[in-house]
Amino acid sequence: MKLFNPTGGLIYHLRARRYHTSLWAPFRQQVAQFLEDWHPPEKELLILGPSGGYTLPTEFLERFEKLYLFDPDPWAPIFFRKNHPGLNIEWSRKNLVFKAKKFAPELLSDWLKNKSVAVLFSNVLGQLPLLGESSEMQTWWLKIQPELNRHSWASYHDLFSFPQYAALPSRLPASPVVPQLVDWALKAKKSLELTDHGTSELFPNSLATWTWHLSPRRTHIIGGVRHPERSPSS
Repeated sequence: MKLFNPTGGLIYHLRARRYHTSLWAPFRQQVAQFLEDWHPPEKELLILGPSGGYTLPTEFLERFEKLYLFDPDPWAPIFFRKNHPGLNIEWSRKNLVFKAKKFAPELLSDWLKNKSVAVLFSNVLGQLPLLGESSEMQTWWLKIQPELNRHSWASYHDLFSFPQYAALPSRLPASPVVPQLVDWALKAKKSLELTDHGTSELFPNSLATWTWHLSPRRTHIIGGVRHPERSPSS
């Protein structure tokens, strides 16, 4: 694992250790509420990209009899177990998205077959364009749908990210993601160092949106979706 990595690495764990109880606290509370409102019937949970579990609430994880955690980061199990002790976990560094740096939908689809598990994409989908050919992500997503939709699943993911000095709209729109937010982001892209993570194309109507101040110098806009998609009040 490199010290510097497009999606994190050891630097991410050091940043999480510094900020997860302070700067990250509002975002962690929003994720906790989003997951509290999700009630999959499955007793086991697959998590893709859990890292050290810094944004995941222990109370949610304790609902499941077993967790299958897939993350290539060798540091992730150490920090995850420290943050969430006493859980029944099966760890794997196997990549269920890429094969030879190419999107490979059969990896996840084959793993899910004949299993009764819910699936959580833990802030990972918005990182995939940094690791593979971004133009192939939408095709990958469409190809995993037939098997994925046989399971309960949820995702929270980067929509856009930008320097902290960027001027946010005075009021971020509530769910679902309305055109004003996308319009703002795309307009800001012309004048600011704004990164489009490609997930707004996968999910034009998110169930929830939040901001995550990753560091004093970086802000992310996060989207959340669930399948079946139900509002928090339903």
